[in-house]
Formats: sequence, C-alpha cells, structure tokens
Amino acid sequence: MIRAGASILRGPAKRRSQHALSGHPGTGQRHLGEQPALLDAVRDGLPDTFPNRGINLTRDCLEPLAGSRLGFYSFLYQRIYGEANDVSMLDMHALRDGLPVLLEQMGVPTTAAMRHYLSRAPALNSSEHGHYADYYDATLRALVAERDAGVIARHGYAFEAAGS
Repeated sequence: MIRAGASILRGPAKRRSQHALSGHPGTGQRHLGEQPALLDAVRDGLPDTFPNRGINLTRDCLEPLAGSRLGFYSFLYQRIYGEANDVSMLDMHALRDGLPVLLEQMGVPTTAAMRHYLSRAPALNSSEHGHYADYYDATLRALVAERDAGVIARHGYAFEAAGS
C-alpha cells in the first residue's frame, strides 16, 4: 500500500525519547532491536489492541524491530508512511506559516478565517527548551545519522549548530 501524508514534528523532547530507544554507544547502550530481552520487556508493557492515544502501538507492532538496526524514528516513519513518495514534513516552529501552505499543496483549500486563527491563536502546550543540537553529543549524532539515514536523506535534514 502506498501512503501519502504530512506530519508535524514536535520539539527535542520527543526526539530524545525516540533516540533513547535507538541506543547510545557512548553509554554502552545498544539498539532496542539488538536486545531481545529489552524488546520483550517493552512489548510486555504495550497493549494487545490499539489504545488510540499516545504512541498507539501494540505488542505485535514492534516485531519489525527485532534484530534490526533501524532507528526508532525511522521505524515509526516507515510504519506511518511505508513507501509513499509524497510525504511532507512541517516543524512545529513553522506551523503557523507553514500549515496553510502545506494544506494548499495537498489540495485542501484554506480560508481567511483559518489563516487568521493560525496567526493569532495563543500557543498551547508549549514548553521552554534549548536548541535541539544541545541534546546530542557527537556519538549520538553519529548514531542517529546511521540509524535514521533514510529519513535524513529523504527530507534533507542535517544537524545544525546549537543556537542556529
């Protein structure tokens, strides 16, 4: 099945939690897929049916990770989009200006009222945090570059210097 879609990417806290499951060689951690006992423990903590909230995974959903070196973010990306060729990403910090453009590109008409709301609505569920690059040391950046290379290349991502 070919899937298309768009995603809104949240800030560094989400990235940190996802890459924690990808392992971190500098701390002796290995990837979740390379640790059968840990993968089983994570599976045991997941429900048998979709909860329709949070990460929305079941025990069976983690099967593709077993024995893989796939980054957790790439695992989720593949799970959501498969082999779709027209996936668009929009960072949360660009939501107000980018969402109307993205909707129009997808053939969804926007109205003046929608654009006005997006430009004026107060920020909700926001938090203060440093630049995302501050959360990655050189070892973790290299690991993310390896494990999530497909997503990084596909969308032209690159690590910025802190404070960029």
